[in-house]
Amino acid sequence: MVKAWVVGVGVLLAALLAWEALLQLEIFSQAMAIILWLSPGAAAFVAAYLAPTRKFLLGASMGTAMALLWVAFNAASQLWGKAVDFPGLGGAAILFMLTFAYATAVASLGALVGYFVTRNSG
Repeated sequence: MVKAWVVGVGVLLAALLAWEALLQLEIFSQAMAIILWLSPGAAAFVAAYLAPTRKFLLGASMGTAMALLWVAFNAASQLWGKAVDFPGLGGAAILFMLTFAYATAVASLGALVGYFVTRNSG
């Protein structure tokens, strides 16, 4: 279970770090934005696929992980003196709620696909 969760979170971190790298280079990539917003689904698929049990729950938890990571990246950017759209604790709460709702919906779809792929493949 731990391995599946760590690999799923790794997918999220890879997407967030790639996004941050592009921002540092002052490059906006529409393709990367799409990858970033689909990453909870990909992470959930991987986590659900790899998990021995509780596949859907583990996959859907990638929504929570994404929301927490996004808030952490936002806070780090603010601490480094960069302008952010959601500053302070109030902004962090808003960002968490918005990201949690979206990422959990996308992660749930990815988790369902991962669950059904493993259930129907053997």
